[in-house]
Amino acid sequence: MTRSFSALMVVFIATAFFYTPGVFGADLANGRKVFESYCIGCHKNGGNTVAAGKTLKNDALKENGLTSLKAVKDQVAAGRGSMPAFGSFLSAGDVEDVAAYVLNQAGRGW
Repeated sequence: MTRSFSALMVVFIATAFFYTPGVFGADLANGRKVFESYCIGCHKNGGNTVAAGKTLKNDALKENGLTSLKAVKDQVAAGRGSMPAFGSFLSAGDVEDVAAYVLNQAGRGW
């Protein structure tokens, strides 16, 4: 194996490990249920019916600083702008699950 290929593999594996929502113990099936119950009205297929530039697509998440599980969880729990806060009636587990689901779906292109 060449040195550059080995370095590339290390970067790929580290990226996959830290970006995979399952690593955080999230339940993606529950995240989907939470999304379909509370989020789909504004974010069907990762879009945004209220603020067009604030979609849940990978590029928009990056542009809006929502690339980590913590950042998305904070957004869901506290809200911001036209997005309401869901932290007062969703459990911490539900917030984590839906945040992981959003990141997972964004990574798949919705």
